[in-house]
Amino acid sequence: MPQYGRAASAVFSLNGMIYCGLGHFANGTSFNDFWVYDIQTDRWSRIANYPDGQRIAPLSFSIGSKGYVGLGYNGSTMSSKLYEYDPSTNVWTQKASFPGNARYGMASFTIGDTLYMGGGSCGGTTCYYDDFWRYIPSTNTWSQIASWPGGKRLLPTGFSIGSFGYVGNGINATYTPSNIFYKYSPSSNSWTTIASLPGSARSTTLAFVINNEAYVGTGFLSVSEPVNRKNSFYKYSPGSNSWTFLSSNNNFPGVSDHSIVTEGNSNVFCIGGVDSNGHTSANWQLKLEVDTCDYFDTTFVQDTMFHVVYDTVTTYTYDTIIRYINVLVEDTLNFTVYTNDCGDVIHKIYPNPTADLVYVYSNNVDCYPNYNVELITSLGQVLQLKKYENLVSFNMRGYAVGLYFVRLRGGSGDVVFSKKVMIN
Repeated sequence: MPQYGRAASAVFSLNGMIYCGLGHFANGTSFNDFWVYDIQTDRWSRIANYPDGQRIAPLSFSIGSKGYVGLGYNGSTMSSKLYEYDPSTNVWTQKASFPGNARYGMASFTIGDTLYMGGGSCGGTTCYYDDFWRYIPSTNTWSQIASWPGGKRLLPTGFSIGSFGYVGNGINATYTPSNIFYKYSPSSNSWTTIASLPGSARSTTLAFVINNEAYVGTGFLSVSEPVNRKNSFYKYSPGSNSWTFLSSNNNFPGVSDHSIVTEGNSNVFCIGGVDSNGHTSANWQLKLEVDTCDYFDTTFVQDTMFHVVYDTVTTYTYDTIIRYINVLVEDTLNFTVYTNDCGDVIHKIYPNPTADLVYVYSNNVDCYPNYNVELITSLGQVLQLKKYENLVSFNMRGYAVGLYFVRLRGGSGDVVFSKKVMIN
């Protein structure tokens, strides 16, 4: 995210775009700027500033075609105001103010056309809250609902699955984190306990939902030891009322006070927050495991190489250097190549097919000094060339739909592999 590393910001998604702003910097400076992130182009753009000034840990959500931001703290005062953002006009419009106590760091979730929010604090340790409210944008009205039974808490985590809402974690007035979660039923206006988050209690966790399962994670275990930030998640399955531990790769740092948001049913982004190096502006995308069902596509390829490429093939016609190939395309192409010095070396090409980026990975690039990985057309034209490193990415945006090759070649012209990539 441009301009500043920041924590405790606002975030929501609309129509394939991520909107993020506000929050605070390491020295306590808070912001009123707002930005939009285009997933397809991987670019940020500045939009209209938030009209209620600088805010930390505000309420933020989207319903329908509009985004909403409100409440929050600016370092000295709380706000009860709520604003609606229209991306078609780049205009913020004030809506009905929150009728309860002004606050920051609350939990929230949406079910259908209704927002549910509660908890949070007015600052210090004397005014933590457990009350809960709902807001309906179509009528621009607030109403109070049953209080959350988990106690008065700052920075609890909320999410919804189907027609139920869920709230848990957070810290109380003595800065003690909790791992208790409750489920809310709008039809009965009641809360019931669910299985607690396993392991040590966490604070400043965040959640997202994919395929009717919730993922809760990151945050830290103790306010007195904020350096102990986590990068792992637990997946909650409502059908079995159970949690499953999921680790993140080591490249993703433990983080707290960040923003996490989904767009559609596959894009998950973690923006900003505080990691071991301090306040960060990093924007991370989670690559979820996706459908691995195979499909077949019969293609015509003019092959300028005489050695066999190990793919699923039906016919080779070597005399004309043309072959007809029945290509097995999977989400991730995994294969090994034997070398005399290193033995079997693992390589991966993913996602395949793609319409965005394609990644080329090796677990031992030291075996290929001075080798380049190339993106080429089916006619052998080199489109991109990069030094082979542990993880190389090619931007596939702007190329025509069709069949391409990723090729690893040495300085002497020797080809280690040439694998097919489909742009869909």
